[in-house]
Amino acid sequence: MKSKFSRNLIASILAQLLRYGAPLAFYPYLTRTFGADDFAIFALALAAALMLGQLIEFGFGLSGVRGLAEARTAPIVASEIVGDIVAGRMATLLGVILGSAVAWTWLPPQITDDPLLVVSVALLATGYGFSASWYFIGRERAAHLAGLEIITSFSQLALLLAFVHQGAPPSFAILMMAIPIWAILAFGHVLALEDLSIRWPSLGRLKGKLVESFRFFCFTGALPIMNRASLLVLGAMATPQQVAFYAVGERIVTAAANATIPVVRVIMPRITVLLGDDAAAAQRLFKKTFFGLSSLALVGAVVGAILSPWGVPFAFGEDLRGGALIVAVQLFIVPAMIAGRMIGTLALVPLHREKAYQNIVLVAAFAGLCLAPLAILGGEALGLAVARVLVDTLAAAVCWVVLKRVAGSWGAKA
Repeated sequence: MKSKFSRNLIASILAQLLRYGAPLAFYPYLTRTFGADDFAIFALALAAALMLGQLIEFGFGLSGVRGLAEARTAPIVASEIVGDIVAGRMATLLGVILGSAVAWTWLPPQITDDPLLVVSVALLATGYGFSASWYFIGRERAAHLAGLEIITSFSQLALLLAFVHQGAPPSFAILMMAIPIWAILAFGHVLALEDLSIRWPSLGRLKGKLVESFRFFCFTGALPIMNRASLLVLGAMATPQQVAFYAVGERIVTAAANATIPVVRVIMPRITVLLGDDAAAAQRLFKKTFFGLSSLALVGAVVGAILSPWGVPFAFGEDLRGGALIVAVQLFIVPAMIAGRMIGTLALVPLHREKAYQNIVLVAAFAGLCLAPLAILGGEALGLAVARVLVDTLAAAVCWVVLKRVAGSWGAKA
């Protein structure tokens, strides 16, 4: 049982890294192919697609994993969960469409002026938003998901090398990334429907599931959305070169921070179960996970920052050398994001303090969005990077203070 748990955890981390980290592998080719101006357009379009994709996803992936795990021996309940996820994402997609129509005039003109780029962003956003990863992880088939992510990444790379070259528009790169994601999405949903079938929810049940998933969305999506929205603000206020510098660091931060999501999906249910049987063991598992991942992230940030003056131009070309300091600062966002997420999802949520964690995340995201324009005015991309480090570090510190106040809920002193 333990070996299966370990295999699923490793496979889940690998799948998550490939999903969010693969675009980073394309960046060295794209920065050299596009140049600063077109790469900035690509980066803004990718940020918009990822942000919209998270809004569509709305936490249904994480809540679906928990639901399928609990319904392992209840096929009717499992089919209801499939219906909840599909119908819920259709509802959030409608909301995203309406919201985008209202906010159209505030979107970056680099995106809205190119119809093909708009279509490409929509395809990539819905591809990420309707991901079927919940099925593979919830049914303990994380190794299958990792294999599919490998196929997706290599397919994206092959399409980029074949169709994206000097003179090609940035929309081609977004479109080439979207096509394999949609193929895997369709395949995963076909498997889920054949395995579990689907039972559509009533309007009342759907409303309840939207509220439930919103909590998970706050835990995993609010701060990343704020970060990507900040990049779009930077695109409106700074030069393409500044956008290109910041986008490289943003991709590194996203890939590293999102690598912890599978840990949350696997460890959180185990801590929740242990709280009912052995509170001390639950506390030990939390501390081991928290201090292990946080320490690893901090060491990685320090080493990466030291190496950035050489690593950035080596990986992304001489045109990006000027962004080394910006990337170095951005790396320190990772340990802050991971620490806050570990405290919130592996301690506060199992201890039924999810409302407090939700409020912390929402306030931090709102503060980050408000601070972004001022930070950009004061220091362009570097100012935005410093502001993000401060916001995420403060959010993690508040989470820790809240946890210390409820330490007695562990059944032992935290």
